[in-house]
Amino acid sequence: MINIDFMQKRAENQILGIKEATSRSRNVLLFLNLATLIIFISLFNVTWSWQRHTNVTERPFKTYITTVGLDKDPASFQELRKHYADVYFEKQYFNIPLLGIRCTESDLSIFAPVALLIFTTWFFFSLRRENHIVKGILADFEKIKAKISVMAAASADDSVLLGGTQDEWKILLHNLYSGCVQNFVLSTPTLKDYNDKNNADKSNLVARPIMSFLNWTPLLILASILFADVHEYVIKDFLKNNGLELLILDSFLTLISLLIAYQINVNTKISKNTREILSRMSDDVGKDLYVYEI
Repeated sequence: MINIDFMQKRAENQILGIKEATSRSRNVLLFLNLATLIIFISLFNVTWSWQRHTNVTERPFKTYITTVGLDKDPASFQELRKHYADVYFEKQYFNIPLLGIRCTESDLSIFAPVALLIFTTWFFFSLRRENHIVKGILADFEKIKAKISVMAAASADDSVLLGGTQDEWKILLHNLYSGCVQNFVLSTPTLKDYNDKNNADKSNLVARPIMSFLNWTPLLILASILFADVHEYVIKDFLKNNGLELLILDSFLTLISLLIAYQINVNTKISKNTREILSRMSDDVGKDLYVYEI
C-alpha cells in the first residue's frame, strides 16, 4: 500500500531535483547563446561591418575632418589615417577576458565549431537529465491518479485503510504537478499563454518562435563563417597558394557543423517530449475527478 506521507516526501525530493535540472539547463542555454553572440559580433565586425568599407575621407569622418581642419594639416591627417588603420586591424582580433582568450578572425573556423559543439553536448545532457526526472514525476503522477480512482469507488469507511483521504491525494497530485511545472521558465506545458478564459486560445506568436530560433543559431553562425571564409578566399584568389589549408579548415568546420546539427535536432526532440509530458499532466489536473474541495 502506498503511504501518503511517503509519497509527499518523495514528491518533495523530485521537485527539488527538477528545480536543479531546469536551472542547469537554463544556465547552459545562456552560455550557448553568449558564445554564439560573441562569435557573431566578431564575424560581423570583420566581414560585414559597414565601417570596414570606408576610409577617413568618407562619411562619417569627412565632416569632422573638414570641421577641425585636418584636411589642411598633412601630418595630422596621416596620423588620423594610421589611427583608423590600427582600429581596422584590431578588429581582426577578439577577446574573451573572462577566459583570457585572444583569437583572430581566421581562427573562427576552428575554435567556433569546437566551442559550440561542447556547449550543445552539455545542453544535451542537461536536457536529458531534465527529461528523465520529468518521466519519473509522471510515473508517480499516474500512481496517484490510480489511487484517487480507487478511493473514488471505495466507501468513506475504507479511506483510512487506503492510506489517506481522497482530498489529500488530490492535493498531492496538484502539488506534484505545480511544483514541477513552475520550474520551467522557457518551456510551458501548453500553447495557451493566458489564464483568462476569454483569451484561452491566444498564444504568443513572438516569444515561442524566437526560442525555437535560438536553438538553431549556432548552426546558422557556423554556416555564416563557412560562407564568409569561402567568399573571402575566392574573391582574393587565395586558392592558388592556400587551397589545401582552406580545404582542411572548412572540411573540419563542415564536419563539426553536421555533428552540431544532429545534436540540436536531438535536443529539440527531448524538449518536445518533456513539453508533451507536462501538457499531459496539465490536462489531467483539470479533470473533475482530480479537483479537490478547499
